[in-house]
Amino acid sequence: NIAKYHDENTFHWSEIIYIEVPIHMYCKKENPSDLCAVTITGGQCEKNQNCGRHLFKIMADDVWLQGIQINHAKDVAINVDKGKKNAKLIDMTFIGNYVPDTDTDDRVSAAVILMELNSSLEVLRSTFKWNRATSIYSRGSLIVYDSYFYGNTRSKVLGKGGAIFSTGELVLSKSSF
Repeated sequence: NIAKYHDENTFHWSEIIYIEVPIHMYCKKENPSDLCAVTITGGQCEKNQNCGRHLFKIMADDVWLQGIQINHAKDVAINVDKGKKNAKLIDMTFIGNYVPDTDTDDRVSAAVILMELNSSLEVLRSTFKWNRATSIYSRGSLIVYDSYFYGNTRSKVLGKGGAIFSTGELVLSKSSF
């Protein structure tokens, strides 16, 4: 388990996990109840704090993250960079993550997972629960298969919606909302 502390003095840009080469990063479980979790502790990030925007930034094609639980991120948990292809999130869990409210609807990064323009992502057998942000904001090609979305809310600004917002191609299959 990884614990990342957040407060007003945290230098967020130096704490992003940049993924710059193709990789399959997964949680090796010896028992079914084992958990690989990234949990962020500390106060909430407010919109005037510029909280860093990413926990993981995918900057290469063919990056797979599998079996990881992300809890209480204070801004974007996973960012798929512009034009990056074949990213996959498999058996992932996102619980209680928070993206600060904005005064306008033009902040495209107000999401737990942010896909930049012309990127592609597959989300397989993953869970999004009680996040205070759009779960996935896609500006590319998105496939969501056998995933579960529950109790997510966008923000106070828009007042509703919290699962998926897509301006690109979207395929949904065997998922529940």
